[in-house]
Amino acid sequence: MSILRKLLDRRSVQLIERRNELEPDESSPTAERDRETLLALLREREEEIVRLKATDEKRSELYQRNAAKWRSKQTEVRQLRERNRTFRRLLRKRRDRLRETLQRLRGLEWNHVKSAQFQAFSIAGETVPQSFDAPPAAQFTEWIARKWADMSLLPWRHWMRLGSYYQYDPRPIEIDRVPAIPTSRKTWPKISLVTPSYQQGEFLEQTLLSVLDQDYPNLEYLVMDGGSTDDSVEIIRRHESRLAHWQSEPDGGQAAAVREGLAQSSGEIMAWLNSDDLIFPGTLAYVADYFRQNPDVDVVYGHRIIINERGYETGRWILPSHDSELLPWADFIPQECTFWRREIYEKVGGIDPEFQFALDWDLFLRFQKAGARIVRLPYFLGGFRIHANQKNAVTINTDGFREMRKIREAALGDVFQRGSLHKRINWLQAKGVMTTWLWRMGIRH
Repeated sequence: MSILRKLLDRRSVQLIERRNELEPDESSPTAERDRETLLALLREREEEIVRLKATDEKRSELYQRNAAKWRSKQTEVRQLRERNRTFRRLLRKRRDRLRETLQRLRGLEWNHVKSAQFQAFSIAGETVPQSFDAPPAAQFTEWIARKWADMSLLPWRHWMRLGSYYQYDPRPIEIDRVPAIPTSRKTWPKISLVTPSYQQGEFLEQTLLSVLDQDYPNLEYLVMDGGSTDDSVEIIRRHESRLAHWQSEPDGGQAAAVREGLAQSSGEIMAWLNSDDLIFPGTLAYVADYFRQNPDVDVVYGHRIIINERGYETGRWILPSHDSELLPWADFIPQECTFWRREIYEKVGGIDPEFQFALDWDLFLRFQKAGARIVRLPYFLGGFRIHANQKNAVTINTDGFREMRKIREAALGDVFQRGSLHKRINWLQAKGVMTTWLWRMGIRH
């Protein structure tokens, strides 16, 4: 603002000097012309001064707005620092408790197999058989069973945890194959599967082959590309003879692409598979056979394997049986491992195109609200890929948190509290630990 004032002062001085120079001599024959020239110059300078003053006022207003924003950002920074300090204190407490638990574990020596069986009985809440030879640490195992929902006691390197995708160092995928289904049957239900894609040429062919190479007899596979400029179209053309439909043109995002693809389909069983994920061999036949044998089931999903951009696994989600009370609190259903009947999809009105991040969670909640019977199958059905350009990683801090908050507010209202959310997630993960223990002993449930 001081610069503008100096500029105005300088202009005034120049104006006075110019006026003195052009002061007309009344005796001069050009006096009238000089007077008109001076008046025109004065009007020009006055207009310039008005413009400069208006500019000064706008800059002053802008400065005040920016100052207010700066004060608001400073407040946010102070709040974030306080939250970080709180989280550090909480982590220190959990670390100390974990160290204490590990020290107790190191002092225990008993047969590993019997110990695992005993823990399975304890955590499942069942009575230990009289013939079972309890290990010397029975009291400590009972203490673990009582405290099992406190997740600070467990080292998470080898356990499923919501939001954690790197449980161990990358290693080749070890697929726990689903039961083989005889292919001699003459009739198979039609499965309609949609893959939305945009600029995912690096992973797209792996996704397509994971579906097409299953050779399911009655597959309707649709690929909805959003107008990619990489090699996606070339990849799709290589496999178009095995596709029911494909297109590559601008769309309204993932939700719109999936909704349009499913609207064009006609299968009894439906699903979508993102262009960087996989489904494992035998999944389509296994799911179709399960639906055939269980006509009262509307939605099924299975365990998932986390894979990185090179196709190596970095974690596993071994999920407990479906919990309808927990679903409004957290999205624990792996989308790439989920299949449903067309009747329930049409009943709820399909995918809501307003969601771009939590569209699967919103759909599954509406399934459940409409009375769908949802079942978790005890096998790994798909792979969820983690990479730098993944939508989850890019949009979780923008659309992600906003959409999740919207879903929880609609489903829970005033009941929702973050402390209650943490307790319920801990309970889910604790049941996942029990399911993992039983799975490692060859018990599927």
